[in-house]
Amino acid sequence: MPPVTPTAQTPLTKPLRTQLENTVKCARDVAEKGSHQAPSTCSKGRWPCEAGGGRTP
Repeated sequence: MPPVTPTAQTPLTKPLRTQLENTVKCARDVAEKGSHQAPSTCSKGRWPCEAGGGRTP
């Protein structure tokens, strides 16, 4: 395997930065909502908290 050489990185354009920022904010909102719903889902014995939680329902 050849050695990895550092490459110059160019900054994202303004529209791409804005899109990335909005995507990250949306992902945080989804994660937060999911974290609030998880305890009630687990306490009722619903997927994905049951054994084998990696499977689809």
